[in-house]
Amino acid sequence: ELLVNYPKPRFISLPVILSLSDFIVEGQAVIAHKDGSLFICFEDSPTGPLKTLKVKASIGDKKKEMKKNLIQVEEFIVQQLRSKITEALVFPNGINFPQQNGEENQ
Repeated sequence: ELLVNYPKPRFISLPVILSLSDFIVEGQAVIAHKDGSLFICFEDSPTGPLKTLKVKASIGDKKKEMKKNLIQVEEFIVQQLRSKITEALVFPNGINFPQQNGEENQ
């Protein structure tokens, strides 16, 4: 949902449809196993771990007028996702998978 706050808050509310495709993560992965937990992250690189991602955006109501292929919106979303994925997955950050109850250390 896209909210337009001009000339007053919540002046217009428009539905947003996003389609994500070609989501490819590439890079040198670091995997550590300690005390039953598994930690996965990527080494830093100039482009980050997200190699490709395509976004198609549509704004508006299908029953009325709908704007499609909004290049600036699509580029903004890709930029934000790239930043968040890099922030979450590049060392020293990463994903930690704690040991499940009942599993034994191997």
